[in-house]
Amino acid sequence: MIPYQALDQFYFEDFVANLHSILQTLAVDKHLLRHERDAEPLTTIKGLYQEQYLYMPYLLVDFFPINDTQLSVIGQAWILRIIDFVMTDNIIDRQVPDNPLILLFHQHLRTQSDQLFHQVIGTDEAFWAHYYQVNHALNNANALEVYCVDQHQQPYTLDVMTEIYEARSALLGIVIHVMARLTDRLDEIEPFLQYYQKIALADQLLDDAADWRDDFRDGRYTLPIVKALQVENIAFDKAHTLSEADYQTMITRHSILQEMTHLAIGQYEEVHHMLEQLNALDSALTKFLQGRMDVAEHSMRRYNAIGLLQGFRNSLTE
Repeated sequence: MIPYQALDQFYFEDFVANLHSILQTLAVDKHLLRHERDAEPLTTIKGLYQEQYLYMPYLLVDFFPINDTQLSVIGQAWILRIIDFVMTDNIIDRQVPDNPLILLFHQHLRTQSDQLFHQVIGTDEAFWAHYYQVNHALNNANALEVYCVDQHQQPYTLDVMTEIYEARSALLGIVIHVMARLTDRLDEIEPFLQYYQKIALADQLLDDAADWRDDFRDGRYTLPIVKALQVENIAFDKAHTLSEADYQTMITRHSILQEMTHLAIGQYEEVHHMLEQLNALDSALTKFLQGRMDVAEHSMRRYNAIGLLQGFRNSLTE
């Protein structure tokens, strides 16, 4: 069971309350934490992000049965680390308020998260070597995304996207590694790493499909844009010469959003098969997976309907 109230108490009464008052506003700013403008200050972390990410330790404890004290500390450490992760992504995407204090809040999140992990894992050399390797790879992946998506120096292809999300999902593996080491189940790490790697890539495919217009308006060339250029044999350096309407036509004509959604569903189906092999179909992981599959299937129906409507409109003008 996820202790929502206890984790809220930790975040607001322990972590936020001990920040300087000029940083406390940032710690409850939904624009900063989830790119939600003009929203009321955060009063609970429940619902801040998808539960399968935000509350990972509590979903994995059935497979890595650590004691309650260890679970509590890891749960606290992870809350801070996942907020830091999402906030870093928002900073890179230039989707945060213009405030230099954000970097100081960012440092508080990272420092206290590391302290809490140290509290349960100590100086375990193998864990910390893995931890810093993951952070190194994550920084490189974030740089690659900016280079492709924002600076337009290289097309953000599916291969590039996969490379980036392999590194990003490795951050989720921090929880898996620490819990596996505490329970001496190192040989069970890989299946759960694969679970989160595939889930993270599939979720981003859905997000990029749904948000491509907003991304394009912000000057970000995500996968739908790159695929539209590729299928039309248009050079990437000509991407800026096309309008949003041009991309809408190409994306609809070639069913690009459906293709991306189909890829996401394929990832989810692979994960479902993995859970079946782990005899975990009754677990919370499967419940959250089903929720994501429902979202993908709904998106597919919506994109198909849009495609049919556009086709009908085109037939009227021919």
